[in-house]
Amino acid sequence: MCATEFVTFGASVGDQVNYKVKENSYSPEADIHDMTKQAHKANPNFRHISACCMLNSFATLKKEETADGSGYSLTGSSTEGALKCFAAKLAKYDSKYGYDKAPLQYEQKLETEVERVCTLEFSSERKTMSTVVTGYEGNNSNTVFLKGAGDRVLAKCNSISLNGNAKNLTEGDK
Repeated sequence: MCATEFVTFGASVGDQVNYKVKENSYSPEADIHDMTKQAHKANPNFRHISACCMLNSFATLKKEETADGSGYSLTGSSTEGALKCFAAKLAKYDSKYGYDKAPLQYEQKLETEVERVCTLEFSSERKTMSTVVTGYEGNNSNTVFLKGAGDRVLAKCNSISLNGNAKNLTEGDK
């Protein structure tokens, strides 16, 4: 399993940007088409996406010899591994961390900055997984990272981040 594309919002709900992710393995060293460090810096949502996929996961990526030659192995769920690998690919463009030569160091850096408060594991009833942390982006209050089925995630949202600025959602936005 592998994340092959993603969409993020720009300045408005109608301003959606689609990115294609290269590489179909668990190697986080691949690139993202049309992504640059400047584009990443201009939209703080990229950092939040990476942090959510990295911190809200029980999967582990490890650099080692592999049969497929990718140089990375996965322990845990293939879905969570794909998201964690995607997060490392996206984090390569983050000038704050700048781990283009050692993408797995991004997770290590995040883990030193936050403290996990609790995790609500994915369940077939909830169709979401949540991890609560404190210390994310220097914030002393709790931050909830949520992933799961789109309809379930949207049902829990009351605002959206547009280039880092929160906008309250209306039913028409959902």
